[in-house]
Amino acid sequence: MLHKSHHPAVGVRHDNVVSKWQSILPVVASMIDTRRASHPPIPTSIQRQQPLNESRFATRTLRTFIVEDSRAIQGTLKTALEDLVPVTVVGTAGDELTAADWLAVHADRCDLILLDICLRFGTGLGLLGREVFKSFRGKCVVFTNHASPELEKRCRALGADAVLSKGTGFGALLSYCDELARDERAKDSLRYSTKPFFSA
Repeated sequence: MLHKSHHPAVGVRHDNVVSKWQSILPVVASMIDTRRASHPPIPTSIQRQQPLNESRFATRTLRTFIVEDSRAIQGTLKTALEDLVPVTVVGTAGDELTAADWLAVHADRCDLILLDICLRFGTGLGLLGREVFKSFRGKCVVFTNHASPELEKRCRALGADAVLSKGTGFGALLSYCDELARDERAKDSLRYSTKPFFSA
């Protein structure tokens, strides 16, 4: 069972490195107001990354799909998460339709969706309401500039597991990812340690 924590993630290499990213991400997020930004009318292409070497982590890496319209924030999140916690970013999308198409094909290879609300086309709420998300078996964290109790209530009603602010919730995001990766490792250990029963 996952619990929200405000403590730094276990396994984070250095407190000063975490502090660096905690200061950088809100600055990047605040520079980009997705509600007013103008975007070229072209769909965002899906980017696939090579798997990260998992040997440096005590838990297996958490396969994460980032849905975020800002390429700057996509890159910042990818670098920070892969640097600090057991995360491998397996794909990114900047609009609702591209994200839905990715999930339709790759949902079984994804443990976590990191979802912004304001997207280039469509919205994060729109993705949460789609059938392809309803059949998704992993976790979803809404990571937005516009977090509020009302938004959290709507997102949770649609199946999101947590709603965090880009400005203040980065530490909580690290803790969430670290704990979820450990839970997935425990599930894998249990799954692969089960021996079949044979009777003569």
